[in-house]
Amino acid sequence: ASVVSGTKRIETAHMRLPSRFALTWLDVQTEKRELVGRVMFNGCTHWHTADAFDNDYKRHHVPPGSPFHFDNRRSTFGWWVCAFEPYVDPKPTPPMKSQFRLEFY
Repeated sequence: ASVVSGTKRIETAHMRLPSRFALTWLDVQTEKRELVGRVMFNGCTHWHTADAFDNDYKRHHVPPGSPFHFDNRRSTFGWWVCAFEPYVDPKPTPPMKSQFRLEFY
């Protein structure tokens, strides 16, 4: 599932969506350092229980046992995807310097 394909409507994170990222296009880079698209977020959710997190599985696609699952984090937030744009051809790029990399799983 991917935020740039539209199949994933929530990106999970260990922190609340920083206000500077809201309604701003952000590049999405794979582990192979290829830009595969861009995404925009417009808010976030803070899950307080694993059951609540698991109830949103269809939107975040993070299964139990994943390192990104609620059970493996001290705090779990979901950033709401409001727009996405996949690139037709991945674009090689130097590594992003941001600590906010979007993961594919």
